[in-house]
Amino acid sequence: MFITLKIKWSMFINRFKIAVYAIYIYILNKFSKKCSNKNVLIIFQQVFGDSVILLPALEGYIELYHKRRGYDVTMLCLPSIKNFLSDVADIPEDLKIEVVDFKKFVNDFKYFKEIVNKYREFAEISIVAGTSLSAELLSTTLCAKERHGLISCFRTRWPLQMALFQKLAYSDVLIPPVGSMMIERHGIMLRHLGLKEYKGHISSLLPQEKIVEGRYCVICPGASTPVKRWGIDRFQIIADWIIETYDMDIHLCGGAPENDDAIQLISLSHHSNRIFNHVGKTTFKDWASIVQYASLVVGNDSATLHIAAATHRKCICITGIYDKFQFFPYKVEELRKGEILPTTVIVDKSCAYCRTKGYFAGYGNKMCKAAIAKGSCSLCISEISVDMVKSAIEKVMVQSLVRM
Repeated sequence: MFITLKIKWSMFINRFKIAVYAIYIYILNKFSKKCSNKNVLIIFQQVFGDSVILLPALEGYIELYHKRRGYDVTMLCLPSIKNFLSDVADIPEDLKIEVVDFKKFVNDFKYFKEIVNKYREFAEISIVAGTSLSAELLSTTLCAKERHGLISCFRTRWPLQMALFQKLAYSDVLIPPVGSMMIERHGIMLRHLGLKEYKGHISSLLPQEKIVEGRYCVICPGASTPVKRWGIDRFQIIADWIIETYDMDIHLCGGAPENDDAIQLISLSHHSNRIFNHVGKTTFKDWASIVQYASLVVGNDSATLHIAAATHRKCICITGIYDKFQFFPYKVEELRKGEILPTTVIVDKSCAYCRTKGYFAGYGNKMCKAAIAKGSCSLCISEISVDMVKSAIEKVMVQSLVRM
């Protein structure tokens, strides 16, 4: 217990020093000459699925700033995101990518100072492409002429910190309307900055070498947070039904933290010999390949579903309405040839958009809040039945036969 308290106290001291130093640099910048060095800095703290959605917007930023105005464009992201995009995406050749450990950035004062000193006078224009405390802390310390922010329309688990640093972080803030999807939001931002003809569309990933033969279905039973996870027992029913109905093997995909979900699904299945677990075991290229050649992809709101959309696969997302339309259902401003909108299984309720009204999913619904506190998914996801998912799969499979 003493060790735990010591760790918590050390973290508090580090964060306090970080906040004070950020405000000190902000005040110092007020009286300093602004950068005018023809550099644009895009700060992107988000993870895999978000990075897939961002890809068309990166092309837009290169068009707007590099090709038309002669700026060099650099994106800051997590090391894992740089590796992921390098393996699976056609990154614009004029985009430079540098890495920041954003988790360490908000917890380690020495590292925070190192990053701030490196980028404080780096760019004339900075753009935060999505809300996060770490991104806004960094933006607060920049001596840029223009500090643009595309911030979420929902609140966060750090309401006071975010309220403070959102006030300091930007010279220009764009808050997209509630109900807009991330593809639309990036489009809104680019048109706001001057690329008037830009239309948000689905990403496209690089073709990969095929490593799994035959017809098969990819299932993603995990997600980044329990709030998003439909029941494993239900996924098991769906997996067995797909095997029996469509004679397809099942391949499970996802990140390493979701492996327990995959193991549980296989243990419950009546056809475990036809279910193959790749969760946390593949390279980025193999992950993309398995999804790219699937006949069907089914799962929670997760990176695997965004990869499926970006490789033009038939996919079905089981999701809630806590931040409806932020990621699913997909809404685009232009649907290009070959692109397929994911099918979304969703239950509409009067408590939709709860994350725009409070600081967390389940805000305003005591039963939902209690379920989430116990590690369960939100009620709007738990109310999605197995029959609803089966019906969505049947419609998608029939449509694919009609296209053939």
